[in-house]
Amino acid sequence: MWAELYRLKKMADAVSDSNCIIHTKDGAIRGYVDKQDNSTYYKFKSIPYAKPPLGSLRFMPPQSTAPWTEVLDCTKDSPVPVSIGRGIKVTGQEDCLYLEITTPNVKPTKPLPVMFWMSSYGFAFLLEEIYDPTLLNDQVEELKVRSEDDIMTAFFEITNEHFLDDGTYIDAVLKPCIEQEFEGQQAFISKSPHSIIKSSNFNKVPIIIGSNNNEALVLDYIKNDYYDYKKINENVKLLVPRPIARDDNLANVIGQKLLKFYLGGEEFLSEDTKNQYLQLISDYYFVYYVNTTVKLHATYAPECPIYYYVMSYSGEWILPEDLVFFNGVGHHCEIPFIFQITIPGSPPCKGSRDSVKTRSRVIRMWTNFAKYGNPTPDDDDPLLQIKWDPIENENKLNYLCIGSELTKGRNPFSERMAFWDDLHKQHSFLKFLCCLQDLGITC
Repeated sequence: MWAELYRLKKMADAVSDSNCIIHTKDGAIRGYVDKQDNSTYYKFKSIPYAKPPLGSLRFMPPQSTAPWTEVLDCTKDSPVPVSIGRGIKVTGQEDCLYLEITTPNVKPTKPLPVMFWMSSYGFAFLLEEIYDPTLLNDQVEELKVRSEDDIMTAFFEITNEHFLDDGTYIDAVLKPCIEQEFEGQQAFISKSPHSIIKSSNFNKVPIIIGSNNNEALVLDYIKNDYYDYKKINENVKLLVPRPIARDDNLANVIGQKLLKFYLGGEEFLSEDTKNQYLQLISDYYFVYYVNTTVKLHATYAPECPIYYYVMSYSGEWILPEDLVFFNGVGHHCEIPFIFQITIPGSPPCKGSRDSVKTRSRVIRMWTNFAKYGNPTPDDDDPLLQIKWDPIENENKLNYLCIGSELTKGRNPFSERMAFWDDLHKQHSFLKFLCCLQDLGITC
């Protein structure tokens, strides 16, 4: 009943307003006025920015949309890309190249800062229908893109790996595609991101980047019985990420190293070592590469500030059962601290006092960064009461720990990151030795 009353109230508040018509280079668009908590927001949905990628345009570079003459109705939700949504249901369509814009002012006296959100998790999952940017729009203009083409080539938010039924890992097929360059054919990414950064041939801008404290904790919600410690103890190779070692002998060596390091000298997993296992998975598939990316940017774009964070606060949000994974420190659990979680037709999900305060702090820092390129420009901000220091260099990685309070540190997870650095170096050398042995050369 309450959900229906809320829906009717929202319909009454979402007033169609003749002032909510904007003239773009392609034609006029009409949005609507949304009033929430004594604030007014202007929303425009289903704004086409390219021709639908259908027929001969499928898998081709986006083509500019044709201009229109009548006022385009942009008050309804746009189609989503083909994706997996709530309830693990496949939904969406290929005709999905649309923008969604929310702004507190359609006639600003000067340009507003913009936060640009690109959808998708792992190029497959989509939950954007529950992300409400209202709190962000008190500070900046917010723009969403529901673009299959952009999603598939430009940005990803979740792990690049997927599980096989036997609990092992495989390299994901759902990741940015490095295209070959052909004459007359546009290519979006023709080199690996690592190579692009090392070439210094990229747009150098200030960055906020970070990870959650235990990214792999999300596995508790997306895969049953993933922690088969008995099977791993019988075959330690199952513990080794596939990209690290494909040779059986090498995988055994690395597997034993992983066990000893993460179990503090022990050589077998047990019911009580699940947290250590999750930390191992978090470090390799998430944290280590975030840390490596930070170091690369510090080396090849030292002129641009990098603000590094670790999210350690476990949210306390009142959520439907299928969304309780947001309450934790696993992958994408920072989302409720940026967006309100709002189930269509219902009021925003509420949270504990500390959760709401932490969300206010995160939104303040993220919107400050959008406006000033600095998340804490005011040393006397009573909400934040801290100065977020950018990293100094690749060896002095200052970071902000976002917990129930904001604290500062340097070189997060340094011992674990050093372990993976050493393992990669040893791995490369061991692979070289294996190649020599295959050729009959002994050292």
